[in-house]
Amino acid sequence: MSNIKHYNSIVIDSILAGINPGLEKQIEYRMKLAAKIDKARIKKGLSKKQFAEKLSKSPSEITKWLSGIHNFTSDTLFEIQQLLAVELLNFEEKPMEEVWQFSVEVTQEELTQSHEYGFSRQNDYSDLLYKSSALKVSTPGLHNLKIVAEA
Repeated sequence: MSNIKHYNSIVIDSILAGINPGLEKQIEYRMKLAAKIDKARIKKGLSKKQFAEKLSKSPSEITKWLSGIHNFTSDTLFEIQQLLAVELLNFEEKPMEEVWQFSVEVTQEELTQSHEYGFSRQNDYSDLLYKSSALKVSTPGLHNLKIVAEA
């Protein structure tokens, strides 16, 4: 049995209901940016005070930055990137990569035959299937492959 008590507040519910989805995304982005900066700062071994000194900022400004409510200028983000050696802004126009996963089902007979050709692992089958389909050739011993796409 849980001892957690759930509280409902009409005031809080009305505030949350009134948040614009665009603003919510903006806040989420700022929080993620602040977390990434803080993680890089820690990885670099800098205290908040050292971080502030290196950027000629006050410690209170760094605290504001890391709260996730600060709206950074591009110059400030560039300085942070340089100091922490982390990528915060990426202007490379690369297409988004799609990842497709497949599994291959092989009958016992095909498995036995494929072992004769030196294939023994799932990756070998996938590689074999990819190469044979790219070359538009049949694969010996693997006649009835069933490819199952995974979501």
